[in-house]
Order: sequence, then structure tokens, then C-alpha cells
Amino acid sequence: MADIVALIKPSYCVCLCCRLLELGLEGKVIRSQDLSTLILMVARNPRGHHLAWNFVKKNWDTLVQKSVQHNEDIVNEGILS
Repeated sequence: MADIVALIKPSYCVCLCCRLLELGLEGKVIRSQDLSTLILMVARNPRGHHLAWNFVKKNWDTLVQKSVQHNEDIVNEGILS
């Protein structure tokens, strides 16, 4: 995740940030649990806050579903351990 954050900070590229957010939503290249950090890092960039906000609004239902699933996985892992 640190490598991805390094891509966002020095030079902001809208296309790159859009693609990173999409990859985070997919959960294959960027882990789903890191998506909230990625959204936050994009939002902290002065040119990225609108991009992050629009992404969250567009994908709200999916983000909530992923959050619920992630929390259930953590609980189930703890119970089965």
C-alpha cells in the first residue's frame, strides 16, 4: 500500500487515481481492506477530493457491502480460530 500512496503524493494524475480506486474496488490488485486508505489519500490531495467524493457516491452500495463482508470475515475468523 505504501507504494501506491507514493504514486498519489508527488504527482497527481486523475487517470491514475481513477484506476487505483477501481482496482481497490475490485479487490484483486489492491486489497479491499486498503480501499478506505486509498480513498482517503486521494481525497487529501487538493485536486483529488472531488474525484474521491464522486467515487464514494457512485459506489456507496458496493462499499457498504464490502465493509459488511470484511467485518463478517473478521468475526468468523476470530470465532473459528
